Amino acid sequence: MKNRDAVYLAFNGCGAAVPTKSDVDHYNLLKGWDANPNPNININFIDSHDKVCRARDDILTEELKLLIKEKLKKAKIILLVVTKNTVNQSEILKYELSEAIDKLKLPLIVAYTDIQTIKSANEKMRKDLPLVIQERIKKSEVKIMFIPFKLDAIRCAMKIFSIDKVKDINNGVYVYKNIETWD
Repeated sequence: MKNRDAVYLAFNGCGAAVPTKSDVDHYNLLKGWDANPNPNININFIDSHDKVCRARDDILTEELKLLIKEKLKKAKIILLVVTKNTVNQSEILKYELSEAIDKLKLPLIVAYTDIQTIKSANEKMRKDLPLVIQERIKKSEVKIMFIPFKLDAIRCAMKIFSIDKVKDINNGVYVYKNIETWD
């Protein structure tokens, strides 16, 4: 597929019609980083959530599925924001991740908002992920990188971990073992 040069941002909308009851604050921070004209900060992601501006996150229509598929086809990677809410996946998040992993074979970067440094992907971290990802990790059906939700970690992961760059090692699970801090 051509034009696969963007990052598809995913987060749990928590089935909330009220954005403050979801993980939207992390999404807004990423939008701010993306809008920054400084090339050292800009991250160039597809605004996947403009598609649901008038839809509740628990309503998955055929029209919405088509929009998601269209945007996923342009992506080279999925960036999933992981918070305490993420394990309770919404229907839209489940659909986005299933399409990305199963149909398009996109690698996944999971960025944890409450962890400063990740040297291994332990069982607790894996249990914080949506079930759709947990199942695929167990079967080695996803290439996934675990990082903290830090600008430098996200930028670094996006440079080396994408559909055209990732190699199949470590059963598809990756971390930055040698990084002491991202601050």
